Formats: sequence, structure tokens, C-alpha cells
Amino acid sequence: MPQLDFSTFTSQLFWLFISFCSIYAFVSVVFVPRVRNFIYIRRNYVQEMRDEARIASEKAKEIEERIVSLLSDAKIEASTIILNAKSEAEDFYNTKIKEVDIGVSEMIRIEEASLSQQYSSDVKKLSKNVSDLKDFIMSKVSNNM
Repeated sequence: MPQLDFSTFTSQLFWLFISFCSIYAFVSVVFVPRVRNFIYIRRNYVQEMRDEARIASEKAKEIEERIVSLLSDAKIEASTIILNAKSEAEDFYNTKIKEVDIGVSEMIRIEEASLSQQYSSDVKKLSKNVSDLKDFIMSKVSNNM
């Protein structure tokens, strides 16, 4: 076997050293810088993405705080509007009740006056009828005796 021949060891070691050095030089000059550059670019890209994510997260928190603030303001405004509407409705309701009470009182007064006149008229008619009946009875009783 020629690989185990001691006379060729020096030339094999020489070519091994030359091959290893040339491959090492080629890898360290070409591949390692490319890989290092790729890692550097990737690290920068990841850092930029983290920064953008942090900024987006801060903006989202600001927007959320603004939304919560606007929502609480809207709730306060809505409750104020509801209270005002309720107060106006109560005022309107009370006004209408007063108007109805006044109208009913006026109608009662008119009907009482009408009833009072009717009563007076009926009392007069009844008095006249009683008087006529009394006269009639007296005349019948006097004629029969």
C-alpha cells in the first residue's frame, strides 16, 4: 500500500500542509467574512425589528391610553346628557301635570257652577211643584168636606 510507505510521508505531509493552509486561507478569507457579514446584517436586522416593535408597542400603549381617556370622557358626557334629558323630561312632565290639573280644576269649577245653577233651578221647580201640589191637595180636601 503506497499510503503506508514511509518514504512518501514527507511529500504527503507537505501536500497536506499546503492543502490545509490553502483551504484554511480560502475559508478564512472568503467564507468567514461572508458568514460574519451575514450574522452582522442579521443581528442589525433583528435589533431594528426589536426597536420597531418597541416603538410600535409604545405607540399602541399611547393609543390605548388615549382611547381609554376618550371613552371615559364619552361616558361622562353621555351620563351628563342622560341626566339633562331626564331633568328636562321631569320638568316637561311636571309642567304637563300642572296644566292638566289647572284644566281639570277649571272644568270642575265650571261643572260645579252648572250643577249649582241646575240645583237652584231644580229646587225652585221642586218648591213650585210642592206649592202646586199643596194647593191642589188643599183644594181637594176643602171640596170634599
